[in-house]
Amino acid sequence: MPRPQRQVPPYDVALVRARLTAQAGVITRSQLTGLGVTDADIARLVRRKTVHRLSMGLFREGSGKLSPLQRAWWACLHHADSAIADLSALQLARDGTGGHLT
Repeated sequence: MPRPQRQVPPYDVALVRARLTAQAGVITRSQLTGLGVTDADIARLVRRKTVHRLSMGLFREGSGKLSPLQRAWWACLHHADSAIADLSALQLARDGTGGHLT
């Protein structure tokens, strides 16, 4: 007997679509799971070629060559742990430390 197919995803597709739109089609695994997408759902999306794996924990919708905007999003999301912003970035710019925090 064939297994029953799930008709409606357990996550809000509109929220996933909104995040993909806001980030030029690039999204992280943690963003997906934060929106209720399970690991099995991610595997299914990759298998069906709805999303493609860019690197460990990073996906994009569509295929073909990455646009410059997608490359920028990939870089920001891939290196998010080492990114700086707000006051830290202003301090580096003001102090001229060449990117080294003291």
